[in-house]
This record gives sequence, structure tokens and C-alpha cells, in this order.
Amino acid sequence: MLNRTLDTRSFLLIAWCGLAVCGFQSANAQTARPKSSDALQQLLLMPAPPPRTPVPDAPNVTPRSRQFYDKNSVPRDDAPTLDLVDYWEHWANAPDRDAPRPSAAAARRLLDACSAEPAKLQQLLPLLPQTAQTGELVKKLYDEGANNQLLEGSWHDDVHKWLLFHTAYFRDELATLARKARDKNGYVFNSESKGPTA
Repeated sequence: MLNRTLDTRSFLLIAWCGLAVCGFQSANAQTARPKSSDALQQLLLMPAPPPRTPVPDAPNVTPRSRQFYDKNSVPRDDAPTLDLVDYWEHWANAPDRDAPRPSAAAARRLLDACSAEPAKLQQLLPLLPQTAQTGELVKKLYDEGANNQLLEGSWHDDVHKWLLFHTAYFRDELATLARKARDKNGYVFNSESKGPTA
């Protein structure tokens, strides 16, 4: 009988401990739920993310035929700006001495296109009119482009060099380059200092 009482007590003690542990875990689980629902509630109270903006597709540019770029097919001065820019970008740095040159009106329109889209300036610089007004506008674009990360580093270098040799801007720098240029045994050293001047 004594064994039976001990077995009953042991059973009751084990059962009581088991219930205590289950109750503790259940209480823990119940207190954890409000924490996760609090986090969910906080997420729901936050503003919604902005809608995704679609990436614009590349403009639909129809490939040009070879005939479009023919030197005898120069676009008229009143041609669409896209046609003028496309044609003259093709011929801007052509090594051909017989390459066409834009008329004064077309060159002014190219300059206007560069004002609207400064990245075009680098390619079209050789075709721009050699006037003080052009120099002022190119300098303005150069100054504005100094902090424009979308313009390539060579853009800044090329526009600076054009301003150096075609305008009164950067005269001190040009004078320094000219002093460094010298002839040695028939070869010109520091020849980057020579160039057309305004």
C-alpha cells in the first residue's frame, strides 16, 4: 500500500510538473502573439511604398539608310531637328575634306539642339558657328554641365578644349600651353597647345 501511495504521489507530482511546464509555454506563446501582431500593426500603419515607375523604352528611331547620310543629301535648314542632328552627328568629325558643312541657319539650329540636350554638344562642336554668341552659350552649357554626372568625363574635357581654342575663355591657360610648345629637331613638343584661336 505504501508503494501504491508513492506511485500515486509520484504520478501526481510528475503530472503537476508537466502541467506547469505546458502552462508556462502556453503563457509564453500567448504573450509572443501580441508582439508579432504589434509589429504587423506597425507595418500596416506605415505609408505604402510609391508605385513602380516603368523604365521608359528607348525612343523608336528608325534606322537610317545610307542614302540619308550621303554628302549630297544635306537636309534642308527647316528639316525636323532630329533629322538635322542625326545627319550632322554623322559628319561632325569626318576626316573627309569634302565633307559637307551646315549652313549658318542649320548650325544655329544644331546649337539650339545642344542647349536642349547638352550631351549632343561634344559631337557637334566642330560644326558650330564661330561666333561670340556661340562661345557664350557653350560656356554656359560647360558651367552647367560641371555637376552633371550624366555627362561623360570626356564631354567636359572636349568642351573645355573647344572653349580654350575658340573663345577668349581660359586665355591664361592657353598662354601657358603656348609657352610650353617648342620646336626640337623639326618636331613640335607640347603640340596640344597649338590650335585655332578666336
